[in-house]
This record gives sequence, C-alpha cells and structure tokens, in this order.
Amino acid sequence: MKKLRNTLKILTAILLCLCVITMFIACSTNDDNDDVEVDKSPTLVVSITLGDEFPREFHVNSEFPENAKLTVNYEDKTSTDIYVTESMVSGFDTSKTGDIILEIMFALHTISVPVSITNPIIEIELPEDFKKTYNVGEQFGTADLIITFASGRTEKIALDVTMVENFNSSTANTITLKITYAGFTISEEIEIVEDTPGTP
Repeated sequence: MKKLRNTLKILTAILLCLCVITMFIACSTNDDNDDVEVDKSPTLVVSITLGDEFPREFHVNSEFPENAKLTVNYEDKTSTDIYVTESMVSGFDTSKTGDIILEIMFALHTISVPVSITNPIIEIELPEDFKKTYNVGEQFGTADLIITFASGRTEKIALDVTMVENFNSSTANTITLKITYAGFTISEEIEIVEDTPGTP
C-alpha cells in the first residue's frame, strides 16, 4: 500500500511538471506571436476603375499600351493600383479602323471601355522626281505628294498649287517652297533660272 502511495505521488509530480512545462511553452508561443505582423491586406474587391492614361484612341496596327493602370477598390475603403495587362482585356484588335468596346476584367469585376481605331496621316513627302528647276515666268507645274498613314500604307495625291506657299518665278532666284497638307508642312528648295534660248 505504501509503495502504491509513493508511485501516485511520483506520477502526480510528473503531471504537475508537465503542466508547468506546457504552460511555459504556450506563453512563449504567444509572446513570439505578438511580434508577428498579421496580414491585414484587404481581399474583397468591390469595384475597379480604369486610369485616364489608358488610351481611348489607337492607330491601326498599334500595340497594347504599356504602363496603363487599373485602380482596385476594396471593401474596407482602401485601394491599390495595378498595371493593366493584355490578358485582362478582351476585344483588343487594331487591325482595322472603327469603334470597338474593350472588356477589362479583374477579380470577377468587368468594365467596358469604348475606343476608336484610326488610321491618320503621319507623314507627307515629295517624290524623287519633283521638279526643282523652273524658268523665269514659268507656272507651277503638276506634281504628286506622297502621304503615309499610321498603318504604313502610302498613297500619292495630286499636289495642288493651293497647297504651295512662296512660289514666285518672276525673277531668277533660289526659293524655299512650303507645302502643307493635313496639318503637316514640309520645305523644298527650287531654282528659278533665266530662260536660255534654245532650251525646251
């Protein structure tokens, strides 16, 4: 009987020690957790807004814009900006002119963005055979003007005298013509020379 009591005392002491050790470990763990930052990042997206830097007009065959941003608004009234990638967008096609609607999707939210695909003139130039020498008294002749579009397509149009400034063949001189079309202006020097007898 005495041995049984001693055994019980020993077991009780062991259990008490285990309880103390367990409590010490639990307290230490809680202290460590106090130093750990809990991730409080918002997770529920309530809306998305497209930034003004996203173009509403594209040229034919242009690439998807870089650095355009989308504002993501969360339930806790916070927000963050993210870059818009082409994988978020459906309907992006600049192969031809016209008006299209882009659908931008993020976190189950979608916004529709109307954009225009245009093919404006980006350059004008004179052909290599442009006449650069005139006789005194000679009228401005027929000529072409080459226009280049954003798509890379070029086209020749008739160069009308109304597009030309500074043409004056009254005296022999070197003059600089200014040729303007569709908001573009280019310059070209021509020579006004004395008419030599026998010259066709």
